[in-house]
Amino acid sequence: MSYILFKNKDYTLYYLDTKYKNKTTPLTEYNRHKLYKNLTNDILKYLDKKDIKLSKSGKNNKTSIDNNLAMFIAVNMLEKKSHIDPLFPSNIKYSQTLIKTISHLSGLSLDKSQKIYKDLDLEEKFKNIVKKISKLNSSEDDEKVYKKNKFLYYRDIKLEISDKLYKKLRSRYNGKKDEFLSHVFCLILRYKTFGGNSHQFSMEIKFKKILREKYGINFELFASSINVYYDNYCSLFYDIEKHFGSFGNFYHLKLIKGFFIANPPYETILLEKMVNKFIKSIRESDQALSITFGLPNWGEYERFIPLEKVQKSKYLSYIRCMKKGEVWWYDSFKNMRIKIPSHCRSVIQNEKGRKLYDIKDFNDLINKYWVIIN
Repeated sequence: MSYILFKNKDYTLYYLDTKYKNKTTPLTEYNRHKLYKNLTNDILKYLDKKDIKLSKSGKNNKTSIDNNLAMFIAVNMLEKKSHIDPLFPSNIKYSQTLIKTISHLSGLSLDKSQKIYKDLDLEEKFKNIVKKISKLNSSEDDEKVYKKNKFLYYRDIKLEISDKLYKKLRSRYNGKKDEFLSHVFCLILRYKTFGGNSHQFSMEIKFKKILREKYGINFELFASSINVYYDNYCSLFYDIEKHFGSFGNFYHLKLIKGFFIANPPYETILLEKMVNKFIKSIRESDQALSITFGLPNWGEYERFIPLEKVQKSKYLSYIRCMKKGEVWWYDSFKNMRIKIPSHCRSVIQNEKGRKLYDIKDFNDLINKYWVIIN
């Protein structure tokens, strides 16, 4: 495993060429999907048996589990530089956010939510799943992925893919020609497996476009091969998405030069680590470095440390907290607009970044290209 230098006229950074012991093929991805589905079904059966409703947010148990299990996995895959499996963590370091979320959504005490988490025994379940997938590493697969009209087929799985997304993936593909359909199948199925309602949300395209024209922004630190807009991006599943141009996990990047953009998933631990990394990168770089990123405005309800750290940072050049419904995201899977809760957009810069990227018009651009006009 090694760091690789990426450098062009706008960006300088190092990224990690992450390796995984478990390989990624249509067969292993097919089994990841089945095993993940079994896991979520077991959790739902437990909640049903105990008559626990995670419904305070207005969502049913299945949606709540899909959303929060995905966040739980993401934050526990964040820091490690090597993994056995690209989807399932083999050890659990962070559980408090999930426990607090169970408490919030169910109305139960933290002690009772801790007991629920202990009963679910996710760490042991993940270890068993990883072992099962490891046994498939040498398995032969005599079935192929094929495409017919707007669907991909493999075994008993049928995945829809729009012409627009298919062409986008084709244009970004850098892998072996005869493996293209297999990689597309693994990509779509991985994100379908991973679930969560917001993982394919992206910013208004008009706003992204003007940021590229005005400031040369062309690198997203949180994206997927499905929703990416700029030429360069980081994403969660490097094992698959490296074939479509991803630089992998943002957390392992060493940011040196450029103007980056980040729209992270809303998981408290991840957000605090993101803010710490961004401020540290700005402080340590001796070249022009700027980063614009979003945070939820959770400070309206309780103390929210990531936002506090941004507000107090000497590198802060701009911050604005939009009102609920004032801006929206675009759902790349469902092809629809989604109004979002109060969202804070910030820009942090070092001195060279401020000189190279004058952001005096940043607020006007938000008003003109992103804010919803009713």
